Order: sequence, then C-alpha cells, then structure tokens
Amino acid sequence: MQEDEAREALKTVEDPEAGMNIVDLGLVYAIRCEPGRVRVEMTMTSPACPAAPYLMDEAAAAIRMLAPAGTDERHDVVAPGE
Repeated sequence: MQEDEAREALKTVEDPEAGMNIVDLGLVYAIRCEPGRVRVEMTMTSPACPAAPYLMDEAAAAIRMLAPAGTDERHDVVAPGE
C-alpha cells in the first residue's frame, strides 16, 4: 500500500459532527507505509471528542479494505500540533 492510497481511503471517513472527511479536516498528521505495515498519526477535533472511538474504528476499517491481508495497521492519536 502506498501513502496516497491510504490517504484516499481515509478520505472516506467522515467526522459526523463536522460533516467533512478526516483528511480534509486536517486530522491526519502522518501516514507511513512500509512493506506489511501502515501507521497513521491523527488527532481528534477536541480532546474529549465523543466520536473518537467511531473515527478510529472507521479509519482502521478504511485502511484494512485496501491493505494486503496480514498488514500490520495501527492508528495513533496524538495531541493537536504534535
């Protein structure tokens, strides 16, 4: 999987409160794709974001849809600006 493919997959994940996808909202800070591994660093719209579990689950599902079977996929939530 390439970074641009992962970014496009993450564009399918919409923040239900903002009505925009997490990439265009600027919530995705970094995507690292290596053979057999995808790492996504992202944040939430607020520290107590009630949609956080939903967004994390949906982001993971979007990556899994495109990544080859057995890919180690991880999403790390970081504080804004880190």
